[in-house]
Amino acid sequence: MAKRKDKQAERVRQIFNRTNQSNRIQWEYINQKAHDFSNDNQLTAKETQDLEDQGMPTFTINRIAPVVEMLNFYATANSPRWQAVAVDGSDSKVAAVFSDMADYIWSLSKGETLYANAVNDSITKSIGWLHAVVDPDADRGMGEVRIEQPEPFDIHVDPKSRDMLFRDAAFIMIRKILPKAQLLKLFPDKKAKINKASSSENNDYSYTEKAYNTYQKDFGYKDVVEADSVDPETGDTDMLLEYFEMYEKVKIAYMNVFYRIPPTEDQIKEIQATVSAQIEEIAAEMQVQMMEQQQQLQAQVESGEMLPERMQLEMQKATKRMQEEIQMQKTQMMNDLVQKATQIDNKVVTEKEYDILEDEYNDPAFDDWRILA
Repeated sequence: MAKRKDKQAERVRQIFNRTNQSNRIQWEYINQKAHDFSNDNQLTAKETQDLEDQGMPTFTINRIAPVVEMLNFYATANSPRWQAVAVDGSDSKVAAVFSDMADYIWSLSKGETLYANAVNDSITKSIGWLHAVVDPDADRGMGEVRIEQPEPFDIHVDPKSRDMLFRDAAFIMIRKILPKAQLLKLFPDKKAKINKASSSENNDYSYTEKAYNTYQKDFGYKDVVEADSVDPETGDTDMLLEYFEMYEKVKIAYMNVFYRIPPTEDQIKEIQATVSAQIEEIAAEMQVQMMEQQQQLQAQVESGEMLPERMQLEMQKATKRMQEEIQMQKTQMMNDLVQKATQIDNKVVTEKEYDILEDEYNDPAFDDWRILA
């Protein structure tokens, strides 16, 4: 198992190396330059020094920042409202639940702030991201769904993706450089592996041309190097490690299962009571018909048209037919009412879940399931 995980980590690293090629570097370089320009880092250190040597002013009149702020204002003036629309009237309550859940997640995650930052990234870095994740430690270990706003330059998408929203991408990768102490707190159950980990690529790739030293106007996360990373427990310099989040598409076979839900014991008792009451009425009616037939046969015996033995034989046949008819109608009524009380349910399950259900339902009802792959 350990070898398999090592191969998985090696595969992820190889995918990153293949995606972080010249085209990806060129894209990040151009958009980093645009981001620096919008933050008033419009002169490189060399350009600033050349202007000073010539006695020329080095200040800039930033006309980009007001435009960016105006675009941010128009895009974030109203907070997004999540609304689930019901297919029909019966789904309105379910849709309301989903709308309330989405609003709760948005409010819990400070969605307005994240959305504004994503809009700013889309303006200055060509793309902005929102990432829905599950935090198992939130709500005292009960877990919460929340939204994050990842850094666009940390994300590497399948280069062959052609969909505007990357829905056809085979993978989406997030690469971060984190201190070892932070990783240990994030994944305490992986302490042994983190302590053994080492990385030759322990710095973020920075393609900025902004001025540093006394001319630096802002600080980004890529300006933090290993020498600046401090272990909060010891105060020593902390090691920086690569951390990858790999999201890949996995094709899973699902089965559309239709199965019968038979009536409960209480429903069966109600059906039996209903059938018994109807059968009593039918039996009473047939009993009257038997008495009428007996009178007709008695009249024929008294007139000499029929022997008493024939009359007795005919009455025995009629009694047997009546009993058979009552039993047949009782059975038919029971079957009809049970069929009406039986429900057909539908469930979409994976192939593995279906195998488990097949093992659990080793009864005649399972034979009536209809599978649509």
